[in-house]
Amino acid sequence: MKILFLLRHALYLRNFESTVRSLAEQDHEITLMFSPLARQVDNTLAVALAREYPNVKEHPIAPRTGWWWPASDGARVLRDYLRYLEPEYKDAPALVERGARRFPPAIRWIFDHVPGMKSRPVRTLLRRALMLLDRAIPPDPGVVEALRQWAPDIILVTPIVDFSYGQTEYVKAARLLGIPTVLAVASWDNLTNKGLIQIRPDRVLLWNAIQEREAVTMHGIPAERIYKTGAQLYDHWFEMSPSVDYPTFCSRVGGLDPAKPTILYLCSSSFVCKEEVPFVEEWLGRLRQSSDPTVREANVVVRPHPQHSEQWRGVSLDRFGRAVVWPGEGAAPLDEDRKHSYFDSLYHSGAVVGVNTSGFIEAGIVGKRTFTLATHHFRSTQEGTLHFHYLTQGGLLETANTFDEHLTQLTRALTKPEETQAEIRAFVASFVRPNGLTKPATPILVGAILSAKDLAAEPWEVPAYSPLIRALFWPVSVPVRRFVLYATKSGTSRGIERTPHLLPRGQI
Repeated sequence: MKILFLLRHALYLRNFESTVRSLAEQDHEITLMFSPLARQVDNTLAVALAREYPNVKEHPIAPRTGWWWPASDGARVLRDYLRYLEPEYKDAPALVERGARRFPPAIRWIFDHVPGMKSRPVRTLLRRALMLLDRAIPPDPGVVEALRQWAPDIILVTPIVDFSYGQTEYVKAARLLGIPTVLAVASWDNLTNKGLIQIRPDRVLLWNAIQEREAVTMHGIPAERIYKTGAQLYDHWFEMSPSVDYPTFCSRVGGLDPAKPTILYLCSSSFVCKEEVPFVEEWLGRLRQSSDPTVREANVVVRPHPQHSEQWRGVSLDRFGRAVVWPGEGAAPLDEDRKHSYFDSLYHSGAVVGVNTSGFIEAGIVGKRTFTLATHHFRSTQEGTLHFHYLTQGGLLETANTFDEHLTQLTRALTKPEETQAEIRAFVASFVRPNGLTKPATPILVGAILSAKDLAAEPWEVPAYSPLIRALFWPVSVPVRRFVLYATKSGTSRGIERTPHLLPRGQI
């Protein structure tokens, strides 16, 4: 079977490594296609998979060649912004701001100052108009022609909600050609923390009942299209064992005392913590002032986020005693050595601390209680996000409102780790492996992908009245198109994909 797998960038392969390996080992032909980005990402895994499996290949994404795609992207930006004006996001100012920052200042001014622009009737009217426009615009001819030439049996996409719309256009074109489309939700925050699923795929694969509710209520996905597969990206953590004992780990990391417990601090993404170093230094200072010697004298390992590690370059924590930054500049666990290093850090820790990170889930799988401070430092990217509450309400993450409360929690975790094991297992069973703790998610996900070949793809039909709709939107579409093309070429509008495109002279 020929599978076209569109990913936002090569790091997303970390979430689907086991999936790609399983499909490749069953002799399916897999073409990986990454959306163009202004920044470079670690492509270690993409190179390794292509080298290991002759039937896994990488291919450049096809250019969008039609006149309308920039205007279409601009309309989709507005639809994504409108979702953050819904009541669910009234306490999420950081998310609302991120959704609006891709607008030109004039559009932002209108929504912020014109009375009624954020009201439900206006939102509903705008949303319907934007959906009508998308329906009236034919799928991009460049993408349609590319799909005709590749002739895949199915198209697999992830994450499709990442404020870029090349993948959306592929789903639209695939529906025109009758090719089944499958969305594989990549992570725990994708359906609440990013954009909308603007063109419905034929099948949506996600982790659990929480994401199923999000897909139905927030994205309008029919329940019958949804498969709850569990979180396949974590399967290997269930099977892994430590590569070294605790004394060897302390020696490898450097400067740790094997007679003392270790607290692991997992750093967060740049969106959650733009400047995390000062907070960690403040946290370490409070830690070393604890009245409890177990906490005060504990080893501390600070693990930088692999995509936000530059801030840790040259930072020394020597003044805080047995505290180290390791790995020094962060390391995405993309190969066996880095996976084992990360697993050893989790396994040998007595408690895991952070702000808001998926690392909490990985720590829970290894049986570790996780902790955070819900203080003023990062309130908008903790309590101001919907997915953060899934961890606190589910019993995995314990929050504290003060440093004193936090230190008390750490004392209990280091001295009585058995108290929370049942609660942690219950969270993992519900959130990560809803089909059973002993059932890996990868085979379930792979089965759902392969069976999608037999789906009758939902057709995409351009209505007969589409020319009239496009004519009505023409006066607005021209300036929107100019702005999107400028932002795409210059990279000045965050989130608008730098999609390759072919434009006849004089059209900009």
